[in-house]
Amino acid sequence: MKFVIVESPFGKNPDGSQATPLEMERNVRYARRALRDCFERGEIPFASHLLYPQCLDDRKPEQRKQGMQAGFRIAEALATSRLLIDVYCAMYVDHGITSGMREGCAAHGLRLEQRTIGEEPLGELAPVRPTPTADEFEILNQAFVKYFEDSCAWQPTRRAASRALDRARTVMMRLGAWDEPLSVED
Repeated sequence: MKFVIVESPFGKNPDGSQATPLEMERNVRYARRALRDCFERGEIPFASHLLYPQCLDDRKPEQRKQGMQAGFRIAEALATSRLLIDVYCAMYVDHGITSGMREGCAAHGLRLEQRTIGEEPLGELAPVRPTPTADEFEILNQAFVKYFEDSCAWQPTRRAASRALDRARTVMMRLGAWDEPLSVED
C-alpha cells in the first residue's frame, strides 16, 4: 500500500505573500486535482492543508503552525506504521513551491517526489467581474447592512453576527466588492 503526503500551495504564494481569495480558491482546486492524481496512481493521499483550514485560520500564524504541526505528526505516525509499506511526500509544483511546502517536506523526512499535473490559470476559475461603481458599491453595502441586521434580529448573539458577516463577506468577495476579511470586531 502506498500512502502519499500531498504538498501543494494553499494560503501563501511562492514569493511569501498572502494568497488572495481567488488564489486560495485556485489552490484548493489544484490540491483536489493532486489528490485525484494520487488516487489514479493507486495511492492513498493525505493533504492536511485541505483538512485543517476548515477549523483553523491559516492567516493567523499560531493557528497555521498548529495545523502544520498536526499534519507533521500524522505523517510521522504513518511513516513509522508497520501496516504501510511505502510512505512518501508528493510535492505538486505547477504553481511553484511555497515555504510551507518546503517546511512540510523537510519535517516529514520522507522520500520526496516532485509532480506536475498542469496549471489552472486564475482566469478560468471565475468570470471576470468589473469593479463595482460607487453607486453599485453603495447598493451592495446597503444590502450587506440589511442582511446583517435581518440575520441578527432573531438571535443577537456574537455567533449569529459572525455567521452573518461570513455570509455577507463571501457574497461581496464573489462580487469583487470586498477584498479584506471581516470579523465581528470590525
